[in-house]
Amino acid sequence: PQLALTGCAVALLPLLIVWRSKEPNKQRKLLAVTLALTFELIMFGAFTRLTDSGLGCPDWPGCYGQANPLQSHADIKA
Repeated sequence: PQLALTGCAVALLPLLIVWRSKEPNKQRKLLAVTLALTFELIMFGAFTRLTDSGLGCPDWPGCYGQANPLQSHADIKA
């Protein structure tokens, strides 16, 4: 449940930014926000792949049954 709520909150972020915008062309604003978030996702994915950081949690999405990898720090060390 915690991971699903976090995912919904992150997914609604672009819509909230566009909805609160005073710009008359909201589609352009939504496109800009979506492109920025897509670029950030690609960059974080590349960083994770290039540093082999994704190998710490074998059961994605989640980490040893937890939504936050910091909560399962002891399992990762083991």
